[in-house]
Amino acid sequence: MNLIYFSQQDLCDKAVVDLFSSSTQQILRQKKQVILGISGGRSVQGIFTLLREAPLPWRKIHIFMADERLVSITSPESNFYLARKLFLDRLLRKKELPVRNVHPFYRTPGIMHYAQELQRQGGQFDILLLGVGADGHIASLFPHHLSLHDKVSYFLALNNAPLPPTERMTISPALVQKAGLAILLFYGKAKAGAYRAFRDRTVPIKECPAKLALAAKELYVVTDLKPD
Repeated sequence: MNLIYFSQQDLCDKAVVDLFSSSTQQILRQKKQVILGISGGRSVQGIFTLLREAPLPWRKIHIFMADERLVSITSPESNFYLARKLFLDRLLRKKELPVRNVHPFYRTPGIMHYAQELQRQGGQFDILLLGVGADGHIASLFPHHLSLHDKVSYFLALNNAPLPPTERMTISPALVQKAGLAILLFYGKAKAGAYRAFRDRTVPIKECPAKLALAAKELYVVTDLKPD
């Protein structure tokens, strides 16, 4: 596990974009494309804003949602809406990012179709960018939820998420653990408890799902919380 710490979130955001850029270049030395998974939430917003100006090989990057709220993708509650507003629309307008490289999740045709889309691109994520919730959740994998027991799926449908909206799509635990590079964001004092739980070896995954990312091939933890 690698740690990136800055006391200011904007410096953390810049470090993440730099990491994404260098990792993308490294991956493209071995593969023809990079599969990126992104989550929603406040933690990723500054990163998204920086990404729209980043000189990246977007034609070789495919973007999937690591989780989505089951609302219209034109709804401000949609995670894809946030990504589109902050960086995707700009890249698409400038024709830096091909439309075919953007993979929003639609409630219909649903989970199986989305899994097939990912399978066509290789079946796993090269890079996962995930904000961590105050309870230690990542994507829509929540503490003590039945979804944590799934060992085989690509994506999961939830109709009883503990935070609204209750109906969601999420990446599975297996896909988190298979990621080439996982980047976890612990931003803000509200995440201090989750950060302590993540670093405590006695705390199980069921209490802090962010620990799923420890099984990724490479893990970076990025935080503005001063280490103890």
